[in-house]
Amino acid sequence: MGEAVAEAVLSVVACLLLGCLVLIAYLSWSFDPRLTIAGAGLLSVLLAHGAWRTFRRNPRP
Repeated sequence: MGEAVAEAVLSVVACLLLGCLVLIAYLSWSFDPRLTIAGAGLLSVLLAHGAWRTFRRNPRP
């Protein structure tokens, strides 16, 4: 029973976080679309770099 309640709470928190991200994207788009696209591009580059650092093969034996 406790596991089901915890899963429901985490699902609600995840939905709230997603809603906040959508609200932030909407508000930033209405403020300045170019800045929003630049921010999204910068975030994508940072995430890609982190993934590259995480998943690249280690050249040392």
